[in-house]
Amino acid sequence: MSDPAHPDPPTRKPKRRVRALVALMLLEAIRDHDLPAEVLEDENMAITLPRRLGLSGVIDARIRHYRDEAKRGRRVPDSEIRDLFGLVARRPDSEELFRWVGRELYGQPGRMARVRGILPRGVTLRLLRRDVLRRTKALFGRSVLAPADGEGIALEARDPIFLEGDPGGHACHLVTGLLRAALLRDLGGHGEVDHGTCEARGSEVCRWAVAAAGDDSPPGRRARGSSKDDGTASEGDRTTKEAS
Repeated sequence: MSDPAHPDPPTRKPKRRVRALVALMLLEAIRDHDLPAEVLEDENMAITLPRRLGLSGVIDARIRHYRDEAKRGRRVPDSEIRDLFGLVARRPDSEELFRWVGRELYGQPGRMARVRGILPRGVTLRLLRRDVLRRTKALFGRSVLAPADGEGIALEARDPIFLEGDPGGHACHLVTGLLRAALLRDLGGHGEVDHGTCEARGSEVCRWAVAAAGDDSPPGRRARGSSKDDGTASEGDRTTKEAS
């Protein structure tokens, strides 16, 4: 029983910064990728299907939970997002899954797709930057992902939630996939996403920069303080045109 003269300190509420939609898409990606493309004639489904994590009853229950939370526009505890990042990161197809989730989270093309080729290029890029920042803020909040200093389309992780969930850096491909979707759906796919600085590779901060085709400035220079591509970025993080 607590002493009235020395009350227990109030319990701190867990941080909830990431939309439930992110958690939902991560689990749906696992489920969809674990669905068998075909069933062998002599395959015992009662034995093989339970081994597929995405088809387990636990995953199905969590999908229903996050779907309900997403419909209500709620955010989930940071600890759950870290756990989900770690769950996906342990899979051999983790990079593919994270990129897929990023592309799906970007959603439908914005107004830039309608005005592409009509407005001056500089205006189009500024509008795209504003749209990308609006979408990332809605999904992650500014305390997790924020615009990097400078005028270009650049983001940096202001919180180590990606690295804490996945020290190997695979979760960073989620942001790469989201920015690729912006290029593909709003600028016709012409451009490059650069993730040349990553905490998992020893950098001080994770930073992503976008350079649309026709922009002569290197992606790393579009955000003040970001380094040039040091050769450590994997080929999967640099693109000139990719279909979703």
